[in-house]
Amino acid sequence: NRLANFTPPAPFIPTVLNPRTISVRVVNGSGIPGLATQVLNALTAAGFRSAGPPADADRSDYTQTEVRWAPGNVNQGVTVSYATGTNHIGQSPRAADTLGGDVLVIVGRDWNTLHHHLTQLPGSQPAHQTRTTTTTTQPATAVTTVPAYERRFIPVNPKTGGILVGCP
Repeated sequence: NRLANFTPPAPFIPTVLNPRTISVRVVNGSGIPGLATQVLNALTAAGFRSAGPPADADRSDYTQTEVRWAPGNVNQGVTVSYATGTNHIGQSPRAADTLGGDVLVIVGRDWNTLHHHLTQLPGSQPAHQTRTTTTTTQPATAVTTVPAYERRFIPVNPKTGGILVGCP
């Protein structure tokens, strides 16, 4: 009888947050010298706060970049995962496992092949994109302003980096 009247829980949909509210720690697991510094610089330029200097990971043979968040920081983890473009994500068992940050990024050898989303995160500028086009019938230039959409957790096509709409 309880199963016949079972009400499923509401789905949890994580939210992409303003990067200024998230501290990240970056470690190099790729074996490529200086890559963790480059990644930390890119993340801080996107607005994330550094939780410490870049360091070497426990090993140098990570083929894929990983994002791990402290317990209770799923929205922070999803935001960093979206920004970095990796889908190798998960919660760390303990907060100490993120080395002092809300989120730990272990840079893998795939970093330069990932489709990063380090711009247009919540709270970043510009809020609108401007596209200029020229027509052959008019000598003037037309300017079209495309409004930015609400930046919550948005499924992204891994091939094009565009928003996933409908069936892939």
